[in-house]
Amino acid sequence: MTLVNRWAADAFLKSYTEIFAAIYDTTTSNLGAVQVAYYGDTEVASFELEFFAVDAEPAAVVEAVRSYPIQPHETYVLNVAQPNETPDTTYTRLGFQYKRTYPLYGIEHPAALDVGKIAVFEVKRPAQAMYVNETHMQHEPMPVHIVGEPNIRQFFAKIDGQAVGWIQLIQTVPNIAYINNLYTLPDFRRRGVAGALLNRVHQVCTEDGITQILLVPSEMAQHFYTTHGYQPLLYFSVWRPAEQL
Repeated sequence: MTLVNRWAADAFLKSYTEIFAAIYDTTTSNLGAVQVAYYGDTEVASFELEFFAVDAEPAAVVEAVRSYPIQPHETYVLNVAQPNETPDTTYTRLGFQYKRTYPLYGIEHPAALDVGKIAVFEVKRPAQAMYVNETHMQHEPMPVHIVGEPNIRQFFAKIDGQAVGWIQLIQTVPNIAYINNLYTLPDFRRRGVAGALLNRVHQVCTEDGITQILLVPSEMAQHFYTTHGYQPLLYFSVWRPAEQL
């Protein structure tokens, strides 16, 4: 299958692996047919390695994965980019079991959104991130140690003196940005917080000459993003090796 929007897959992987490296000190290697992200014992996932295949034949992908020095105690998943939601059943015949498919969303020339007036601030100092975490620590804390990273920007929304949500924007590819996280405190959902945060990101991207924004939405958030103009560009299917099931 021809991978439509190959550029989006490449940009997503570069941004995704960079933010994980910044937050969790993970590493990434290019093996030709696949890229591998090594997570080790970090809290980022329930497995130690993740292989990404963008546009290579399944046989070459599996050969690259099988040749990697995976330790006996280590588990992994294989993430395969595809043009639609239908997974390539070749991987089943090659010893993998299909787990799920998720979309990569995007928007071109992000415009200002018609949202309510909620104050949104950019995090410039660690103290601001710690302020956010006073209310988010039991939910989704903002990483403090990445404040000041040149390619990562974080913003938070504030209502009545309280940080009620935050968002991360990654800029590692010319003219393309990636939203890694958008979180709203449960008690403040459906009050326009997410829209205000997304609108601020759109404004920043316009100011910086960013023409494309990418993100991977949760199932719960897909309607929110499509409402604001985002559409699926391609999909990734996740596979587990049969011997680890």
